[in-house]
Amino acid sequence: MKLLLVMLLIVLPHFAFSQPKSLVLAAPQGHERFPPVQEYLHFIEDVLKDAGYTAVFKTVPLKRSFEMALKEEVDGLLYDDHQIDPKTKSLISVSFPIVYGRSRIVWLKENKDFDENHLEKFKGAFLWNNTIAENEVKRRNLNCIPVGSIEQNIRLLLSARVDYVIALEGVARGLATLFHAENKIRIGEQLFIKIPFYFTLSKKHKKDLPEIEASFRKHLKGDLAKYPTIKSLLNTTAK
Repeated sequence: MKLLLVMLLIVLPHFAFSQPKSLVLAAPQGHERFPPVQEYLHFIEDVLKDAGYTAVFKTVPLKRSFEMALKEEVDGLLYDDHQIDPKTKSLISVSFPIVYGRSRIVWLKENKDFDENHLEKFKGAFLWNNTIAENEVKRRNLNCIPVGSIEQNIRLLLSARVDYVIALEGVARGLATLFHAENKIRIGEQLFIKIPFYFTLSKKHKKDLPEIEASFRKHLKGDLAKYPTIKSLLNTTAK
């Protein structure tokens, strides 16, 4: 019996230490239906696994994700546009963008009056918690409303409640397929704005960040063939 207790005292701490730590990360609603988003989540999984962590994706409303990170209801954010904000003192990010989002204007083909060059004449929509896009909307003085989910964006457009939506190009194509609207929408040629997205964690994980950042560098410079939809958007020049 004594021998068994001694063995347990030796083995159990080692077993506990060897288990990967979990990080609960805010994922956008509907992510499982969009190949580009799924690929990005797989990339994050691979990066964290290599660093000794397990990614646990928690589906949360975009409107609440940032606030949930501040309150430590989730450990981190997958898509953080890293805008300067006093609140972010309680959050930490890797020192370089992980992926770049290319936002484009999407509208209905049947709307013959729409002109991408004169957005100020029309009503649009964009996603919550996208500070860079929101600032660009304000800079251009556009009539644009924030919406809470990827799918809500396309629903507003298809129901003609807005004239256009601002969406990441890969997501826009995925939405068109999901709603069988490939022949109904048009994705603009012009880039609305390029958005750098960072991987952000609660400050309580500060000691974990160097190891995670090193894993990001390794994977961003590695073989990206398993992420065909997003590999051109990943920051392969991260230093």
